[in-house]
Amino acid sequence: MKRFIICLAVFASNLAYSQSDNLSLVGEWEGFEGTGRLTFIFESDSVITMLNSKDPGTILGGRESIRNEKKVRMIYLLDKSQKPFAIDFVIQETNSKIELGRMKGILEFEGENKLKINFRPGKERPTSFENDFITITRKM
Repeated sequence: MKRFIICLAVFASNLAYSQSDNLSLVGEWEGFEGTGRLTFIFESDSVITMLNSKDPGTILGGRESIRNEKKVRMIYLLDKSQKPFAIDFVIQETNSKIELGRMKGILEFEGENKLKINFRPGKERPTSFENDFITITRKM
């Protein structure tokens, strides 16, 4: 009986973890960093918009914004084959799609409407959530 319970627990944890592969980022997510509210808007065509309540006039990414006097957009690339999932935020020129910058990160779903995300602008992809991460929740 004890062996059955252990097998059932292992199976259930693997099932729960594999189901996170089917969860979607699409939608509006919010989290807090320090005293500021961060908003991430993930669109189904991989466009990402980031907003920071500390700087309400600035939109990072989206379909079109201005950076260094160029029209740019930001997309996200999600690799669910890695554990934790790898995510890249790529800044491109709007018309040519030439890559101008990339932020590498990781994320992990904690249910359907909550996830941990860790990314470091200008640095290598983080490998864990030990030092820096924020928790964001899907806005309903």
